[in-house]
Amino acid sequence: MIDAEFGAGRAVALQADVTNGDDCKQTVDLALESFGRLDILVNNVGIGGPDGSAVNVDPKQWARGLEINVTGMMLMAKYAVPAMENNALDGISGRGSIINISSVSGLKGGAPKLLYPTSKGAIVNMTRAMAVHHAPMGIRVNCVCPGAFSILILYPALIFHLLNILIGTLHTPRMYAGGMPPEVREARKNRSLLKTEGTGWDCGAAVRFLASEQARWITGVALPVDAGATAAVAGSGFSVFSSLAKM
Repeated sequence: MIDAEFGAGRAVALQADVTNGDDCKQTVDLALESFGRLDILVNNVGIGGPDGSAVNVDPKQWARGLEINVTGMMLMAKYAVPAMENNALDGISGRGSIINISSVSGLKGGAPKLLYPTSKGAIVNMTRAMAVHHAPMGIRVNCVCPGAFSILILYPALIFHLLNILIGTLHTPRMYAGGMPPEVREARKNRSLLKTEGTGWDCGAAVRFLASEQARWITGVALPVDAGATAAVAGSGFSVFSSLAKM
């Protein structure tokens, strides 16, 4: 999709630990060295974290989950924002754009784990606070809240095989390691208003929009990409509205 519109590009990959400030600085430095400037930061990092409620969650695993899911994004912004501030101020698109990836779990409760929705909710409000802090420098900060996408579920073996080749330290997760059962996928689809299944491309399209000049007047927004799952409970009141529409 990108090649078709813009032609072949250039990418640089590196392995880094987002909980390590030196690694985050190295990542930004490499971007500046490779491309001469930094315009966009997409904070797309996170883990499911430990199981359990407040009663039985492991405190050390809880702290580690918050460190990865929340602190890691702060550390990347710590070094990315000064790099963006060096860009000439463009009256149209500003100096830079940061997009934090949260989740619909950060907008509502109902998740079996306490850590995951807590950390994702923190990302939503961190985004709003960052938007206030960095707006005077012409840097926009938004976040995307994806719903239940299919990409990591449908192709887990291929994805983790490739990552193991590149990194060599990952293991295929036990959950849905053989692919998500059809009945589970169907139930997930039925929880949304559109009754469809999303993919990573849907999230990518939202990120691209928020990073672009088309979103130049948008900052501090948490954008759900979830086929309407957070807008209403699918099925609630539909028959009533349908009857009213026919009157």
